[in-house]
Amino acid sequence: MHATTELRNHFPDLAQARSRSLVLFDDTRTFYRGHLNEASRRTIGGYVVCVALDRPLQVRIGDAPWVEADMAVIEPYQAHSIRAFGGRIGHLMLETETVCPDDLPAWLTQGSRVIACPTLASRWARLCAGLDQADGTPPLAPRLDTLLFGATLPQRVLDARVARVIRGIVERPGERHSAQECAQAVGLSMSRFLHLFRQETGSPFRPFRAWKRARCLLDQVSAKCSLTDMALDSGYADSSHFSNSIRDSFGIKPRDMLAGFRHVPTYERCTAPAAAASPSPSR
Repeated sequence: MHATTELRNHFPDLAQARSRSLVLFDDTRTFYRGHLNEASRRTIGGYVVCVALDRPLQVRIGDAPWVEADMAVIEPYQAHSIRAFGGRIGHLMLETETVCPDDLPAWLTQGSRVIACPTLASRWARLCAGLDQADGTPPLAPRLDTLLFGATLPQRVLDARVARVIRGIVERPGERHSAQECAQAVGLSMSRFLHLFRQETGSPFRPFRAWKRARCLLDQVSAKCSLTDMALDSGYADSSHFSNSIRDSFGIKPRDMLAGFRHVPTYERCTAPAAAASPSPSR
């Protein structure tokens, strides 16, 4: 039985939910429900769960052949492509530095692949219903986690020095944030900093920084400025570099991405929990 059939069995009003596009995000999670525009190969810096809501997807992981599926799990920084053929999808991203792999369900940490999981289908239906019924913008992560995983995922506790660097990248994307500058700012050699950063976040520094710069486009959907201004504000040298980076990350040009999101009826930045950091450098 296809997962989309399972979704309909568990959520009779799924057709109504599919008709309402929705984007909810904070610094730890991003949830999207709506159409998937024709997208090229992309590389997202977080755990991705993608669910077909209308018809099966086609998924290509790396250079492997295209596979038809109702659900797919993509590990962080894995190049992949997804086709929806005009259908709607549910799409969830979890930022790597906010969750510990040991606390994630096994189906999310066993590599990039297509999956068939009736239990996950049931929980995804509950997630759609729960997000539609939410009032205001309470913290997003506990809502998503409880509905999809059955409990709030423990927040990853980072070395205070790494947490400080991440906070700077997220809050001030327009600054250079070179590895050397970041290492000096927290009193480490560059080699020690790069090792510690990867150890704490599960991601190399440069791809992490590139992903966070691209992701900050989510905060600029309502901004009334040119793409060139957005590029400079986000730390890119020019609009061409900006466009290429966004396309590499999301598989779509920034102009098309912004146009699509601006027509989503519900587009909200939600409250994010404060980053968890160890009180003092642990190593």
